[in-house]
Amino acid sequence: MLNARLPHEGRETRTSRAENFRLASEIFPVTLSRAVRHRFLTSRARTFALVALGMGAVVAAESWDARHEAQKALEDLTREHALLALALAAKLEPPRVLGAEADVATRVSTVCRAAAELERAGGVVVVLSFAAGGGLKTCAGRSVALSALEQAAQRGEKSLVLGRADAVRLGLPERVAVAGLAPLPPATGLLAVAVTGTAASQRDRSRRQQARTIVSMAVVSALILGFGIADLERQRRELALERQVELEKTKQERDAEFAKANRMATIAALASGFAHEIGTPLGIISGRIEQLCTGTVTPERHGELLAQVAQQVARVGTLVRSFLAFARGEAGLFVRAPAREIAESALRLVRHRFVTAEIELALEVGTLDGAVIACEPALIEQALANLLVNSLEASSAGQRVTLRVERDAARVSFTVTDQGAGIPESVTAHVTEPFFTTKSRSGGTGLGLTIAREIVLHHRGELQIERRNGPNGATAGTAVVIRVPCQ
Repeated sequence: MLNARLPHEGRETRTSRAENFRLASEIFPVTLSRAVRHRFLTSRARTFALVALGMGAVVAAESWDARHEAQKALEDLTREHALLALALAAKLEPPRVLGAEADVATRVSTVCRAAAELERAGGVVVVLSFAAGGGLKTCAGRSVALSALEQAAQRGEKSLVLGRADAVRLGLPERVAVAGLAPLPPATGLLAVAVTGTAASQRDRSRRQQARTIVSMAVVSALILGFGIADLERQRRELALERQVELEKTKQERDAEFAKANRMATIAALASGFAHEIGTPLGIISGRIEQLCTGTVTPERHGELLAQVAQQVARVGTLVRSFLAFARGEAGLFVRAPAREIAESALRLVRHRFVTAEIELALEVGTLDGAVIACEPALIEQALANLLVNSLEASSAGQRVTLRVERDAARVSFTVTDQGAGIPESVTAHVTEPFFTTKSRSGGTGLGLTIAREIVLHHRGELQIERRNGPNGATAGTAVVIRVPCQ
């Protein structure tokens, strides 16, 4: 019958939504999908592992490259010294007198003159290995005790890496040194010519390479770390979004449960109200049938009474259809109806009760100008009938109940006033609540004003209850106003 909620339903729905969200937030750590949490934790662990693996791979690759470059540089230096040694050996003339000391001295002098140019360039020391246990001597005539170099010359090796201590014995800086050897025929009196030097330039180049390696590692690591952080942030946002989605899903499920419970409560209340609503047309039908059964009505009155019975039967059918439409959640079918005709129809519904109670019922029409409202006429008529019956029950014989209809700029007002005792101020705020009544002993259901208010809300209107004051502030009855938009 109505598509609006009962007054208490709106409050309960708002409360239930807030409570639902609070409960969902509290139970979220438990109800959040375990799969979601597991996926997030797994993804985060995988990201950390990939970042660590990437940085480790970069470090390993750069370290291997640095060692490889250092080894290659040392090999290149050794090869250069070996070539220098071969160049010096090529200056020796073939021996004229085998084993002659003068001949050996000449050869040594020849080699040393050429070596002097190399030594002046710096960084190298030329060492001669003499045959027949002559040991090692520099071109300056200084004997050198380097067993490793001496053994390499005896074995005819072409290169040798020397330690820091050996470099100091040669008069070189305390650095790793290399020796390039050129083996000579024993007939020359020499076993080999060795050109020795430190790897200082290669060390500097290695340091520069290490610096570049460190910078490259820092840049690549920063990029990997940045991508890892960005991926973690993306995962965090995804988790937050999934959390929000699950919260919203939980909230919607709870809202649906609460809405279903509220709807069932509403239908239960309206089921009682429905019985209340059809009481009026059934009372009219019963009264008209009693009149027909007396046998004293004229033929004209007989037809009029039957028409009224048919009209009320149709009204009951309309109410039943409206109630079923509400129960199914269907929207109401509004039609354009003149405001004055609705008021007059509502008066006809209850006039017989006023006649019986000897209470005057009047219709006052203000400025209407043919005002038309979009409504379900039967529902608006029923709401007005409920208000008129309430005023009737609050009045005494000889008093007056008035229904005034008027229009302002955008709305039509239906005002029902009576001259009864008025509604106590303490219960004014509760009179529209379902089942609240001050007439329970006389059969009141507490649904008349509730249903009237819901009908008005259904038509986008408002219902207002006012206590009327007479002279000296005494209560002079009640005024109930219905305002609905006009077309």
